[in-house]
Amino acid sequence: MNKTSHRPAAYAACALALLVCLAPPLRAVPTAAGGYSGKGRPTAALPHSGARGSRSEDLDLDASERTIIASWYGRENQGGPTASGERFNMYHYTAAHRSLPFGTILSVRNPTNDESVRVTVTDRGPFVRGRDLDLSYAAARDLGILNSGVSRLVVAEVGFDDHFAKEKRE
Repeated sequence: MNKTSHRPAAYAACALALLVCLAPPLRAVPTAAGGYSGKGRPTAALPHSGARGSRSEDLDLDASERTIIASWYGRENQGGPTASGERFNMYHYTAAHRSLPFGTILSVRNPTNDESVRVTVTDRGPFVRGRDLDLSYAAARDLGILNSGVSRLVVAEVGFDDHFAKEKRE
């Protein structure tokens, strides 16, 4: 047997490994209250009011809560630009969402340990199928999801930071 006879098998094994690594994560199971649409996104936008992102010990959330799948990002993006024009700081309570307006303040709660934070949407993402929100390192740390990387969380819109509102030109 010559040296080239094993190459097709090696290529096939590499291709299979690559497919497994790039496969999308399992989709979340829809909640009984209809927390997910068919596209894995929260089904409704939630009302706005004023607040700033921070750690939040005791949040009073209403019926507009939605269950979502969240992940986190940190060191690899530290200091880089976000879609809102801000510099990313992994120690600030921020988040990335595909469509919520920049400045939207979300209350995020981990139902497993009941930890909560408030984050401000400053970036776009996540760009991984089946995920709804990317949290900064600080938010993920306080929620206790650093080790798991991806977690099912409860989210509600609780405010809006006018710092991100576009200036009106007349």
